[in-house]
Amino acid sequence: MAEITMYNQDCIAAMQQIDTESIDLIVTDPPYNLGNFMKNRDTNLKKMRDNFFGSAGWDDMEFDEWSKSMDDFFKASARVMRKGGAMIMFMAIIKVETIIQLAEKHGFYYKTTGIWHKTNPMPRNMNLHFVNSTEAWIEGAKKEDGKPVSSAWEFVTYSLDKTAAQYIRVDRNGNIIPLKVTKPAGVKVTIKTLSGKSGKVTIKVLPQSSAQ
Repeated sequence: MAEITMYNQDCIAAMQQIDTESIDLIVTDPPYNLGNFMKNRDTNLKKMRDNFFGSAGWDDMEFDEWSKSMDDFFKASARVMRKGGAMIMFMAIIKVETIIQLAEKHGFYYKTTGIWHKTNPMPRNMNLHFVNSTEAWIEGAKKEDGKPVSSAWEFVTYSLDKTAAQYIRVDRNGNIIPLKVTKPAGVKVTIKTLSGKSGKVTIKVLPQSSAQ
């Protein structure tokens, strides 16, 4: 059974306890450095919420202080992440360029920026301008020997031989579903990525009473 360790502390301090080049993926949602920016705008956000994030103490840094903290974060992340490892970071769209510059300074390769569309966003500021229903995320990867890396994730197709097909099936989303078995079975599945790479993986199928 996999073992999960949770660190309830500052992430930069926590990463000091993690081995070098031992992490494959970092998903993070750090402060956006918008607290002071929002305080100085003609917005009703502070009036609507007693716990306005700009006064909560976790997003009230000046820009230079915030940039330094993010620089320290990328430095620590670069140490613990394996070459080719991936990072997904949620960030305010107006800060994306700064984040990319800091990440590239520490050996990360910028891949793309995506948009999360919230279908039921908070109705804040609706009497002043359009409702903010989106949030940006940035995908990056740690370079391998100074060179850009291919995508951290690749969609794959599966090919089952007759033996494997007796134990598992693959649904329309690519998920592998174990069928009813009476004893553990190791089945070999041929996989192929959209970029053309191929390989094989052995999947252990547990008896139905033990399968998750």
